[in-house]
Amino acid sequence: MRSTEAVGSTGDDVPERRGNELRAAARFCDACGAPVTGATAVASDIPRVVAPHAARIAAPQAGRVAPAPGRDPRFHTPQHLAERILSGRGALEGERKQVTVLFADVKGSMELAEQVDTEEFYTLLDRFFVILTEGVHRFEGTINQYAGDGVMALFGAPLAHEDHAHRACYAALHLLEELRRFSQELKRTRGLPFAVRMGVNSGEVVIGTIGDDLRMDYTAQGQVIGIAARLQALADPGKAYVSEHTADLVSGFFQLESLGRYDVKGVSRPLGVFSLEGAGRMRTRLDVSRARGLSRFVGRGDEMAALEAALTRVHEGQAQVVGVVADAGTGKSRLCEEFADRCRDRGIALRTGRGLAHGRLLAFHPLIELLQEVFGLSDRDSPREARQKIAGTLVLVDRLLEDSLALFFDFLGVPDPERPAPVAEPADLNRQLFAAIARLLRALGEREPNVILLEDLHWFDDASVGFLDTLAQVIVGTKTLVVANFRPEFRASWMDQATYQQLPLHPLGTAALDDLLADLLGTDATLADVRGLVRERAGGNPFFAEEVVQSLVDTGLLEGKRGAYRLVTPLVRVRVPPTIQALLAARIDRLPERARRLLQTAAVIGKSFPDALLRRVAGVADEELADGLQTLRLRDLVYEQALFPKVIYAFKHPLTQEVAYGSQLAESRRVAHAAVARVLEEKEPTKREEYAALLAHHWEAAGEPLPAARWHARAAEKAEMSSPKTAAAHWRSVRRLGPAIGDSREAAALRVAACIGLVRAADYDAANDAEATATFAEGRQLALDTGDHDARIRLLLAYSALVLQTSDYEQSAELLAEAEAAAAEIDDPQIRFVVRGHAGFACVVRGETLKALELYEQAFAMLGDAEPRDNFVLRRYLGALANRWMMHAETGRLDEAAPHIERLLAKAEAVSDLSYQCIAHFCSTRLGLYRGDTAAAMRHARAAIEVAERLGVQGFRSAARGALAAALLLAGDPQGALAALEDAERVAGPETMTPILRLTLLARTAEAHAAAGRIDAALAVSEEAVGLAATTKRVPAIDGFLARARVLLALPDGPYAEIERMLDSAAEAARYCAAGVYEPTIHEERARLARRSGRVDEADRELEQALRLYREVGARGHAARLATSAERAVSAA
Repeated sequence: MRSTEAVGSTGDDVPERRGNELRAAARFCDACGAPVTGATAVASDIPRVVAPHAARIAAPQAGRVAPAPGRDPRFHTPQHLAERILSGRGALEGERKQVTVLFADVKGSMELAEQVDTEEFYTLLDRFFVILTEGVHRFEGTINQYAGDGVMALFGAPLAHEDHAHRACYAALHLLEELRRFSQELKRTRGLPFAVRMGVNSGEVVIGTIGDDLRMDYTAQGQVIGIAARLQALADPGKAYVSEHTADLVSGFFQLESLGRYDVKGVSRPLGVFSLEGAGRMRTRLDVSRARGLSRFVGRGDEMAALEAALTRVHEGQAQVVGVVADAGTGKSRLCEEFADRCRDRGIALRTGRGLAHGRLLAFHPLIELLQEVFGLSDRDSPREARQKIAGTLVLVDRLLEDSLALFFDFLGVPDPERPAPVAEPADLNRQLFAAIARLLRALGEREPNVILLEDLHWFDDASVGFLDTLAQVIVGTKTLVVANFRPEFRASWMDQATYQQLPLHPLGTAALDDLLADLLGTDATLADVRGLVRERAGGNPFFAEEVVQSLVDTGLLEGKRGAYRLVTPLVRVRVPPTIQALLAARIDRLPERARRLLQTAAVIGKSFPDALLRRVAGVADEELADGLQTLRLRDLVYEQALFPKVIYAFKHPLTQEVAYGSQLAESRRVAHAAVARVLEEKEPTKREEYAALLAHHWEAAGEPLPAARWHARAAEKAEMSSPKTAAAHWRSVRRLGPAIGDSREAAALRVAACIGLVRAADYDAANDAEATATFAEGRQLALDTGDHDARIRLLLAYSALVLQTSDYEQSAELLAEAEAAAAEIDDPQIRFVVRGHAGFACVVRGETLKALELYEQAFAMLGDAEPRDNFVLRRYLGALANRWMMHAETGRLDEAAPHIERLLAKAEAVSDLSYQCIAHFCSTRLGLYRGDTAAAMRHARAAIEVAERLGVQGFRSAARGALAAALLLAGDPQGALAALEDAERVAGPETMTPILRLTLLARTAEAHAAAGRIDAALAVSEEAVGLAATTKRVPAIDGFLARARVLLALPDGPYAEIERMLDSAAEAARYCAAGVYEPTIHEERARLARRSGRVDEADRELEQALRLYREVGARGHAARLATSAERAVSAA
């Protein structure tokens, strides 16, 4: 049936129609969309027809609704849309067009009309129609019909859009959100119910004439309109239902919930119906191009075959990492997206993380994007909804990850007040985070094939690149394929791993380029020489070829449409720049002035830019913005990356942004950067911390050093908890800007903070030691000049800890003495506690156990019963508890030590500090070993392993397995101990295998070999252990000497003199370290030596001494074992 209804007309203008049967309570004709009004809208129990003319009713009556006021499309259609409709109508008239129809109406409007007076009802409906109209126009649809309580909108005509279905769905989501707010307002202020339902369907219409008044004739094909109307009637209040026809067009772009198949009148088979639940992932330029029709994918058969082969190996459980490397414009992203499409078509899970051109200072941006896809997060999620999605996924994939919920919440910007993020040193938190994410991704790859696509690796921040080292290791043995693309200058250590394969993209060959040009240009006889020119200039670069063609179209040298162009100017007048950059510059220069300025301003904002932000920065009106963006879209320079919940545009290619940015005068860029920074500060006050790195970038580029330094400092503080390297980069920027930010108190505080941050960063990266020395001197002088005692103390403590690692005990002591003097000048018990605790730790490192214990007791006396006031003090408090326990335990005061370790474990668990939980279990394992309590040692060793796995720190993971080995030796299981020690060696890695950890593992390995009867292996390992023990005066040296003695005692005729020397060395080391807890053990080994050498009386005396000392230190398990052994010996005698 034919409709002559206007775009946006009312029911008053409906021409006469007869004989079309209507559904009960229908608001619109299913055939043409004409509104049902007047008397025909009353009856709901008999077939009805569209009335020829509907009389307006003065007030709502029983069974009736008030129609919308008359609306002439010329008055409600925005000018820029009206101009486009009129300018493009010639190309549309008589054409078949694919469109998407959206119906929306108020559910229960008659009941609503009965609850309010006439004026109020019309006011409500007017507001409703305003929301609908603005929402439809926002996505460049048009209102085709207004009825009493609903509308019919068209997308795809008379404004032509290939992505009409996407726009209709975005409009539906936007309208549902806006109308939900409107409904909540009505309920809150007037107690009125208000719910809207929508139906969406896609199909074909034939366009008739489009008048000057914007009225459009069209002929609907099949049930395109009727299905949309029926879906609207079917929809639940507050929902939008879409047909399978629309779902097919938008799959992957939106979250659709299948509702099954429904019998729909007029449709020959049951129709698939979906509920529109939300927007899907953000679109890339290739996604948009695909919706509009991509150019042919040519010349990459070998590379695609290589990716397919890697995927085949992944299905067999052989994880792969493939690096696609090529220069800009060669087709890296296109190849990856085509491969991604193949994966999606096969139902293979695929997640993406993308680098940004300005993203190197945005810590973990690509990883955050990747995790958002894993968890299905969207911008519309409230923090609570996001946490529910995260928790649901983690519990489903790996229940052990439930303990890492707070980490994930905090990392993804939705912290839970009831589950705060763990308290730990930045580097520890970074490792915990890496371990949790790696475990998640590994678990996903163990369940099913999992493809991870990483775009533009050359723009990744250091922290994200560092994570890839971890990822490449943990995916081994899973069904995980990582595909990363990057430019040739990018290099990373994980490329040396066996799972890595590099896939270089070479320029397209002649045949492939000809295929591409045939698709772009067509086969017109006038194009032969043009193809030759493009081949010569493009050099096999597909992006260059596409830009050359677009440039010829821009200048009017080619006429027609893609795939059907013809040359209208002699070739001798065709000039093509020699490089892609020059070509893009020429295209930008040819833009109308307003559009060019808009593009250049957008380039300052970034690769992608919200239209609202661009409008404010550029200082243009809505109409001018819309016109300019339309020009840029038509010239194929930018595209709509997202339409919901915000309209976001992006440059078609990174090179386009680079050229547009560089084409501006430096002063123009400076002004634009400052405008962007001001708008971000004003418009997004709640997201300032999230935008800190971006604000720092813009203020610095604007030539405003003080605000730049201020935001660099905030970005550094934010990044310290997740990426110490990124934090250090921001602190370097603050320091670099220091001379330009003036001498104010704020400027001095920023410069000192930068110095502290860089000294702390050197604690995690030894390569920065020289920088730390310079920044320490600079910061100390600044703190002295400004009288900032607190900053000076923090700087002294950070640098003293760094110096202590180099074994420069003298300088460390001098720095700590200066810190003590500075702390004495301020009345702050917590700072004094921290300083005294640092002094105690320095004694621990030097092996001065009794002095360390004395200093720790003084520190805790200073603190009293007060709780640590902040994270800085808390971390030192936890460390002091651990060291206080160690001092008591090693000096032989096991009963006094036990409460300290219980307190440490309780506090570490209370603040979710995994590193100190692990340390507490290490200490508790050692307490069990000292006491001879096998069950306690085993329990805490296994707990240490569990926590270390969650923590993800290699050194902790190795040490935990070493602790388990010691517990297994105590339990008499040398084979189990050897297995645990082998595992400890495996997980440690060369970088985390410190001399002390190495010595500890060697000592236990030697004893395990000896207990298992592998004497040769025990001798070799114990010899290496003794060599290391001789280089240190710390407690592990005692274990090294004792291990060698025990191995030698296992020989049939041991070298008694050497055994004696080993025991003497152990005793000397124990005396130096005041490690009284080792004295009974040394006496017990001397008793074994004396008995083996025939000195029975001496053996008895040593045994009695050992038994007495075990009892004195609180080693009741060892005392009971020794007493039982002695009783058996007496009985045997």
